[in-house]
Amino acid sequence: TQGAGAVAMLVTENPRIVTLERDNQFKSADIMDFWRPVYATEALVDGHFSADVYRDFFKTLWERYKAVTGRTIHEFKGFAFHLPYTKQGLKALRDILPEASETQQTALLAEFEASRVYNKRIGNLYTGSVYLSLLSLLSNSTTLQAGDRLGIFSYGSGAEGEFYSAIVQPDFKQGLVSGQLETLFAKRQQLSIPAYEQLFNEQLSGAEDRVLDISQDPAKFVLAGLQRQQRQYVAH
Repeated sequence: TQGAGAVAMLVTENPRIVTLERDNQFKSADIMDFWRPVYATEALVDGHFSADVYRDFFKTLWERYKAVTGRTIHEFKGFAFHLPYTKQGLKALRDILPEASETQQTALLAEFEASRVYNKRIGNLYTGSVYLSLLSLLSNSTTLQAGDRLGIFSYGSGAEGEFYSAIVQPDFKQGLVSGQLETLFAKRQQLSIPAYEQLFNEQLSGAEDRVLDISQDPAKFVLAGLQRQQRQYVAH
């Protein structure tokens, strides 16, 4: 499920893409479903437990949201989920689908497919996953219209969750940066498993000096290595 990337957006008084509603509901709890011990460089995870917590948080917040706002599933055109892997969001959506008519169930599932197009190609962005899902929904749906309400579910292991809604704005697609992801996808290079493992293990752990291969790094400023326990950054 591992991926890498970030999502940037402008939050403005006059939004061109969606209006964020002031209806958010949130929850937090001390749950050890994903953690990194102080002695470890890699995280540990209880996968099945974490998946169950995710769904429990969503159902709890969904019920709380309905109670506070008086809204029902019939007022939603689609949902964007935090997607550590895309089937996780599908499981959460299926938990509430019985509240919708058969026609709306089919429509919501179609919008979910639009919402996970990019996440399936990139993998888990952690904090950014839900916003990549939202971007994917806005970019790939063929039926979204101005005034449609979207549900957004954000989640983080440990654990915390938040649910809120957004209203699609007129000409919302004109506010999206067009062609950006396809350009990034075209520049990607496939790695073999040994090559990936070598890159993964080239982390700056310990105190020894290190020199990293930056010849293929497209960034303007890059981390070049470690000297005397000091990170060395250079400009290309």
